Amino acid sequence: MISFKSTAVRATLALAAVLGVATVGAVADGAGIEPVASTKSAPKIVKSEIHYETYIPRGGSVAPQGYIDTPDVGCHNFGKDGRKKADWWNAADNRVGPAFRSGQFRTQVVLSFDFKKKKWGERHKINPTKRYAKVGGKFVYEDSRTANDDGIRVEGEPKVSATEGRIAVTHAATNPWCTALAAIDWTVVMTVHRDGRTEVVGSHDKMPNHEMWREDTYSNGKKTHKMIFSHELTSPTCLVDYVGEAVCKGLRRYRIPA
Repeated sequence: MISFKSTAVRATLALAAVLGVATVGAVADGAGIEPVASTKSAPKIVKSEIHYETYIPRGGSVAPQGYIDTPDVGCHNFGKDGRKKADWWNAADNRVGPAFRSGQFRTQVVLSFDFKKKKWGERHKINPTKRYAKVGGKFVYEDSRTANDDGIRVEGEPKVSATEGRIAVTHAATNPWCTALAAIDWTVVMTVHRDGRTEVVGSHDKMPNHEMWREDTYSNGKKTHKMIFSHELTSPTCLVDYVGEAVCKGLRRYRIPA
């Protein structure tokens, strides 16, 4: 059965899923509890950022030498001269596992929530993809390209209050050496609470690695970060739309409660 992915459909499904999560209200004051006297209030979170990154890890069975074989379907295009065809490979990211602010990723989306100003922000970056031809067991560099970012979108109208921020994002970034059939796709709907809790509902391809971190900035200037999830890839073939269902058994769907 042929199955094509749609970021619009996935955004709708993810939004519907998050609406099914019970609404979490503000923390109520404890009745009958005497407050502890203090001359200095504890620092509070004033801003939170969510970092969502995808990356091709170096090593393991997929890229033991630091390179990944370009998918056969839609990617074995010609060289710069318009004629040369070869055994094409792409360089992996110089990263073997979870890492915060490493700068080593295929794509990155950062979502910010300013609880004092009640404002949100979004920025993203796609690192260049380097292509190599494998000749006689050696990898010969040919060129690099950067994927188009038109498929990275904030959906609807994000909301930020003094206590929480809510946002939905869809992401589709195609390998710049391939057709649109081979893209890194993910969809997420999240609620980021000022008290440190994070609710996430989403889905993504099972290629490459997907990782999410949260960084909080406090009223005293201190910053802390923690990992929300780290999902390892299944297979490079999971990037291609119509083989996803048969080979990779669909998308990876997840729900992380508060």
